[in-house]
Amino acid sequence: MPAKIALEKRAWEWALKRSLSKISEEDVRTAYRVNFPPCKPGICRKNCNGNPNCFNHLQSFQSEQNDIEDDGIKSKGNFVGLKNLGSTCYVNSLLQVWFHNDQFCSVLFSCNAFPDMATGHRAVSSGSSSPSDLPTKKLKCDSVIATNTIQHLQLLFTRLYYSQQKYVDPTDFVNSLSLKHNEQQDAQEFRNLFLGWLEKMLQEELTLKAFIRNEFRGSCSYITTCSRCGNSSTIQSDYGELELNIKGVKSVDDSLSDFFKEERLTDDNQYYCHHCQHKQDATRNIRLSSVPRVLNLQLLRFVYDMSLLAKVKVSSHILFPESLDLSQYGCHVDRGSYKFHLTGVIIHRGPTAYSGHYIPHILDSKTGEWYRFDDEHVSKLNSKYVGKEDDEVMLGLSSKKKPRCPKGYHASANAYLLVYTRDNSDEHVAKVDAPCYLQEVVEEENKLFLESIQQAEAVMNASTLKGCETQKELNSIFSSLYPADNNDFEWISTEWLTVWLTGLDPGPIDNSQYLCEHNLMSPESVTKLKQVSSKAVEILYEKYGKSDSIRLSCSMMCRRCVVNKCHQMQLKQRIVDDYKRLCALAKSRIDPADSCWIGKKSFQCWRRLYQQSNDIEEIQEDTVQQCSTKETSCDQPSTKADDCAATIMSFNEDIVCCHGKLCADESKRRLLPSKAWAILLQYFPNTMLYANETPVCPECLASLNDNAGELQLAKQTAAIQKEELADLYLTKSRPQLDMITSEVYVLPIGFYEEWSAFIKCGIVDNWLKLSLYL
Repeated sequence: MPAKIALEKRAWEWALKRSLSKISEEDVRTAYRVNFPPCKPGICRKNCNGNPNCFNHLQSFQSEQNDIEDDGIKSKGNFVGLKNLGSTCYVNSLLQVWFHNDQFCSVLFSCNAFPDMATGHRAVSSGSSSPSDLPTKKLKCDSVIATNTIQHLQLLFTRLYYSQQKYVDPTDFVNSLSLKHNEQQDAQEFRNLFLGWLEKMLQEELTLKAFIRNEFRGSCSYITTCSRCGNSSTIQSDYGELELNIKGVKSVDDSLSDFFKEERLTDDNQYYCHHCQHKQDATRNIRLSSVPRVLNLQLLRFVYDMSLLAKVKVSSHILFPESLDLSQYGCHVDRGSYKFHLTGVIIHRGPTAYSGHYIPHILDSKTGEWYRFDDEHVSKLNSKYVGKEDDEVMLGLSSKKKPRCPKGYHASANAYLLVYTRDNSDEHVAKVDAPCYLQEVVEEENKLFLESIQQAEAVMNASTLKGCETQKELNSIFSSLYPADNNDFEWISTEWLTVWLTGLDPGPIDNSQYLCEHNLMSPESVTKLKQVSSKAVEILYEKYGKSDSIRLSCSMMCRRCVVNKCHQMQLKQRIVDDYKRLCALAKSRIDPADSCWIGKKSFQCWRRLYQQSNDIEEIQEDTVQQCSTKETSCDQPSTKADDCAATIMSFNEDIVCCHGKLCADESKRRLLPSKAWAILLQYFPNTMLYANETPVCPECLASLNDNAGELQLAKQTAAIQKEELADLYLTKSRPQLDMITSEVYVLPIGFYEEWSAFIKCGIVDNWLKLSLYL
C-alpha cells in the first residue's frame, strides 16, 4: 500500500509541468485518481484513504451477538468477585481476605443480626448484587431488610458463597460505612478502623468480641532497662499488625530480626530512669505477650522523603517465607503455637503512595491453590510464586531480573500486607453455613439472574438469525463494489460505506458536503470517497437514496477546480524558486550604483504578504528549510515573520516616512541588488522604487540629527542602570510578601515593561514614556 503522501504526489505530479491551457481530460482523471489500480484484498493493513479503489478493511460486519461464556455466569470451581465502585479496591481486597477466613465467617453468621427472622417475620431484600441490573421483579421468597453494616456484611458474604454470578455489588455495605466511592484509602488503615468498629458493635456479644480480639489482635511489651542500675520498666500495648521496615533489607526474616533487635537509647535519646532520677543510657526490647491466630505483617513500602517532602514508594523486591516460626526471634508467647503459614498477600500496584490499585492473592485452604482477586476478575495464579504476575505488569521485568527465590519463599516488589495463619492441626475446623433465610435470598437472586440470561440468549439468537441474513445481503453487494470499467462508476462516501458494511442503518446517501463551488465534485473530496460500480450503486440508491439525492457520477469531475489547484501549485513553486534566488542575491556583493532600498520588515515577510493579498495557502516550512540561513537578511520562516506581516499592511511601506518620502532611519532599511528588485516587482508591481541615490526626507533627517545627542545619552543611561539594577532587570532576588522585613517599593507593571525595553535597546521613545509614570 503506497503512503498517503505518495498517492497525493502521484495524483498531482504532472501539475507543475503542464501549462494551464493544455490540461487534458486525462489529467483531470488523474487528479481525481480514477485510474489508480485497486488494492488487492488483504494487502493493506488499513484502508487506503488516498486510493478511491481500495475497499480493504471496510467490511467489519458483526451481528448483535455476545459471547455466551462472558455472560456474567461464574465458572465452575471459581470464586465470586466484587465490583469496584470507583476506588474501592482497598475494601474489596480485605473483604476477600476475611471471606476466606472460615472461623471469621462462621462467627459472623452466628451473630443474630436479623432478630425478626427468629419470629418468622419477612420483608423485601435490599441491595443489588448482579453485574447488570436484574429485572425489577419482587422476590417470590420473603427476604430480609439489611439496615446496618453487620446485616449488609452477612448478606454480602452469603452472596460470595452461593451466587452464580461472576461478581456481586458491595454498594450497600460500602454505603453503610459512609465511604466515598471515588476516594481511595490505605488498606491497612481501613483494616484497623473496621475491626475496631466491629469490636464496638459487638459489645453485647462478649463471645464474639473476644473472638475478634483473639483472631486479629495481639499484645506486646516494650521493656526498657537502665544501663546503670539495671532497673526495668514495661509498657503494654496492643497491635493489629507488625510494621516491618523493608528499606535496605532483602527478606522478611531480616526485617523481623531488625524489629526484635535490641535498641540502644543514648545521647539525645536517653531514657529517664525513675530509680536513678536522671536520664541514663538504656536498652529497649519488644516482647510479644500474645499473638493472634491471624498475624498480619505490614511491609512499610511508603516512607517519607525529606528531600521531596512527600511519601515515596519503596519498590525493591522482598523475600517472604511460606512458613514462619516466631520462636527463632526469641518470642515466647503465653499461649498458642509459634508457627504460621502464609495464607494471603495484598499487592499494591502503583508508582506512588497516593495512587494505585490493591489486588489480593489468597490461598484456598481446601485445594491449596492460590487465586488472584482483581475486583470483578478472579483467576487462579499461573505462577508458583505469589506476586509475580503483578510485578511483571508493573515493572515489565522478566523472572531472570528478580532475586532468586529459595525453596519455600516468594518474592515481590509490590507486596504490601502479608497474612499468616497459625498452624494448629488440633484446631477445630469451622463449619461455615449462612442462615437459611439469607441463602433463600441469594437463591432467588440466582433464579432471576438465570432468567435474565435466558431472555438475553433468546434475543441474541434472534439477532444472530437476522445478522446472518444481513450478512448474506452485504456479501452479495460487496462482491460487486469494484467497478469493472473506469467509465462505469459513481462515488460513494467512505464513511457511509463503512457504517453500511457494519450491518447498521447508514441512513440516506448524502453527497452535498463533497460538492465544490461549481456544484460539481471537489477534487479535495477524493480521499473521502470510493469509486463504486454502477451496478452496486443502483442497488444502494434504490434502498437508501432519496428522490433529490445528488449522485456523483464520473461526469461530475470539476475541470475548473483542477485548473485552479494547478495554478496555486505552480505559483507556490515559483515563490519557492524566487525565494532561493533572493537569498543568494541578498548574500552577494552589492553594487551601490545598481541597488535599491527595501524595508527590512518587508524583505523579511514578502512571501506572506503576497500569499495573504492573493488568498494563497501558506507554503510549508519544509519546502524552504534548505534555503534557511542564520543571516538576518534572509527571509526565514519564523514567528518573527508573522509579527512583521501583522505590523505592515503593504509591501515596502515600512521605509516611507509620515511625509511620504524615504525615511532617514537607516536601521529600518537595507540595499538590495536591482536583479532582486526585478523579482520582487513581479509580485508587487505598484511598489514605489527607491534607488540608492534617492534623497531621504529632509524633515526626518533634521529631526534625527537633533535627537542624536539624546540617543547617545539614553544609551549611556541604559548601560549604567543595567549594571546598577541588574537584579531588577533580570527579575532576581525579588522580596517575598511573607518575608518582608524592611521597606520595599511597588512599581506599576507598565513602568517596569517600558523600563526593561529602554534598558534592552536604549531607545529614546521608551525613555520619554517613563516620565508618564512619575
